[in-house]
Amino acid sequence: MIDAIRTATSGLLAASRQFDTAAGRVARTGTSPNPAGSDLASASADLVSARAQVRLNAATLKVADDVAKRLLDVRA
Repeated sequence: MIDAIRTATSGLLAASRQFDTAAGRVARTGTSPNPAGSDLASASADLVSARAQVRLNAATLKVADDVAKRLLDVRA
């Protein structure tokens, strides 16, 4: 159970970093002299992917929390 929490937390951190990077790429679109470094479609896809990762990892954390609560209720 601790592994699930650790994995989900790590996944949330990775998704947050991916989101920040993609958001920066979106913000720079059209301002960069190098058009290859500012692909709006790719950055948008990364934003959607990061959002999905956050949702999945948050759901994992919720399930792990529910399991921990149930285990504590059984032991009480």
